[in-house]
Amino acid sequence: MAEKKKQGLILLAVLIAAVVIVSAFIHSGEDDQIADPGRLAGMWQPKEIWQEGKLISEEGNAAALAIDKDGGYRFWDGYGQDQTGELQKKDGALCFEGKDGRRYVFHGKDKQLMITAKEGNSEETWVCEWTGYFGDTKLTDEERLTALYTIQKKGMDMKDRASGWFYTAIAGKLFTAMPEGEAVSQAKDEFIEDAAFTWYADEHDLVVTAKELDKYMDDLISEAEEAENFEVYEKALQKSGMTYEESVKENAEVYRVRYIVNKFYEEHFNDWDAFTKDVVNRFKHTKEYRSLKADMNDAVEKAKEEIQK
Repeated sequence: MAEKKKQGLILLAVLIAAVVIVSAFIHSGEDDQIADPGRLAGMWQPKEIWQEGKLISEEGNAAALAIDKDGGYRFWDGYGQDQTGELQKKDGALCFEGKDGRRYVFHGKDKQLMITAKEGNSEETWVCEWTGYFGDTKLTDEERLTALYTIQKKGMDMKDRASGWFYTAIAGKLFTAMPEGEAVSQAKDEFIEDAAFTWYADEHDLVVTAKELDKYMDDLISEAEEAENFEVYEKALQKSGMTYEESVKENAEVYRVRYIVNKFYEEHFNDWDAFTKDVVNRFKHTKEYRSLKADMNDAVEKAKEEIQK
């Protein structure tokens, strides 16, 4: 849990929310081979592993596969191997040769992505789920991060803070190849949820002191700097014109909300989704929400204008 927390610290500063895992829907007919990479664009992870007709893992494995609309891919095998390339078509199906010696072949079954991993006489079938958008697989980690931090820096520099927040959120999502309508809708939902938790905190006299907020941000900075791959983030930040500390401290209001959310999460770990839904529903019946909605729509339009420049 601690390692997962560290990995997420820096990405939080980019203000790109995690994507909810959804069931894959890649075809609508009979089970078939897949020859169009556009149907597979995004990030995929195995959720079940089968071998010789037997389920050998109900938790998948640590592998992950990103595919872009042009057929580029990036594959992490879960054992330290990271490779990129172009998907090939063989015998009517998309596939690629892994550095681990396996051939990975894609096909559809029961409206899911299936990947058959073959090596000699050995064969595994991975039932995969789509976990989010990804974008251009050819970019290195440093290039991706530089682009995202550059977006964040521009959002931070905008005079209107709400418009800047929406610029960062929407432009960041578009960078991952998320459709514009979905990016705007998701950003609005996140903005409303943050406002709802802020309202709920006020209603329950939860006050975040300056001392508490400073310690929270300092702890995030310290943990991030201890991450194994911090140098990659640091280089990306430098290219975007800021330090990691600046990316956090100049977004103090964002982190104040994150502090509040984390507090409530600790209290409602077992019923988090239901609790969040209840808080948002209550907030939507307040005068604060009605005021926020008008201001939010204006901020979104300003952000979209800036993105289109």
